[in-house]
Amino acid sequence: MKKMALVVMTVLGLAGAARADHGWGVYGSYFAPGNWDPAAGVGGKLSIEIVPHALLDLRGTWFQDFEKTEGASTTQLEVMPVDVGLSIVAGTKPVDVYVTGGMSFYSMDGSVYEGGRKQQVKFEDETGFYGGLGLEVTLNDNPAAQGATRVTFFVEGLYRYFAVDEMSAVVGSYPGGDVDGVNVNAGFMIRW
Repeated sequence: MKKMALVVMTVLGLAGAARADHGWGVYGSYFAPGNWDPAAGVGGKLSIEIVPHALLDLRGTWFQDFEKTEGASTTQLEVMPVDVGLSIVAGTKPVDVYVTGGMSFYSMDGSVYEGGRKQQVKFEDETGFYGGLGLEVTLNDNPAAQGATRVTFFVEGLYRYFAVDEMSAVVGSYPGGDVDGVNVNAGFMIRW
């Protein structure tokens, strides 16, 4: 098993040195899910080229201010989705388009206020899905640098779907519900 792990790490290390479309970046995010108030957040993205025009994408985003009021109760939610997905890129320059999709793992924390009083509530982590379209524009291309490093600006529109389960509290429970809606990310990537 140790030999196999060493072989895999060596192959991945050599593949990383080849000219590929790997990259990492940061972005701002806006998510407007259904009957919840929209929230802004920040995130980071890592792209690893698997084969030409196909990228494995890893994203992590942090949203703090989701809020929903139903009757006398208000739910405030902090959500941290971690996305694992695949992007298929057209391969055009200097403007490139891509289709993306995958699974998301949502770490959640928050509070429920009933009649102005904070209730102790436990939120369960959830799993969901996303899909969307993106556009990436090359801002600076430096072919003289080893690996042909370039800086790009990207914007992507995603549709996210996940659900919040019923929340249990000391004094009872609160209903969950679907949290699906449009998510827009915009930021910068460094690609090599």
